[in-house]
Amino acid sequence: MRFLRHLIALCFVVLALPSQATAATFFGEFWDASSRVNNLTAANAVMAASGPTSTFVSTLIDYPNGDTNITSSTGTTLASYLGVDAGSIVGTSTVNLRRSVFRFTGFLDLLPGAQSFSMGSDDGFSLSIGGVIIAQQANSRGFRFTTLSVDAGEGRTPFEFIYFENQGNTGVELFIDGVLAAPAPVPLPATLALLIAGLGILGFSRKRRTATVQA
Repeated sequence: MRFLRHLIALCFVVLALPSQATAATFFGEFWDASSRVNNLTAANAVMAASGPTSTFVSTLIDYPNGDTNITSSTGTTLASYLGVDAGSIVGTSTVNLRRSVFRFTGFLDLLPGAQSFSMGSDDGFSLSIGGVIIAQQANSRGFRFTTLSVDAGEGRTPFEFIYFENQGNTGVELFIDGVLAAPAPVPLPATLALLIAGLGILGFSRKRRTATVQA
């Protein structure tokens, strides 16, 4: 239900775009946690307890932006972490990232057959595609990548990427076939139809058939 409520909110964001636009971005949410977030259970509890501290538009899941994989979670604000995406922040932008949770949602344009998915994180993450968890790192870790080859579907497919930071350094990246995962451009008004379809797919499949890879 939590993710369904989020996708409904995303529908309203998309509808606010100009009629000739394409939705070629991800939707990002940020929670500033008041207690330790050292595993996925704690991250899910933070998201379930309240709405996000801030929301933003994400062009690529590559934070901090650029070649640097990690930065200090206590010395970095949300705005500086998001870099080129900081101008889209709704809510506070000056809070630091110590004990925080991020969630990215939207659509990926997948090729038929198996593709390589590579998730870099400090600390943990969970990646769901079409409502099925394909990979996760349940506990805290220093920055490194989890890589796997999987057939996750074909065409424009909804996804959810959750990432948490407990303390220390922080960083997150998502690659598909060796390049940063790009949001699928969905021409409007087809965008709304795909979002509604995504609601149904995710609501049904999260009951669910799960293929999990534990790094």
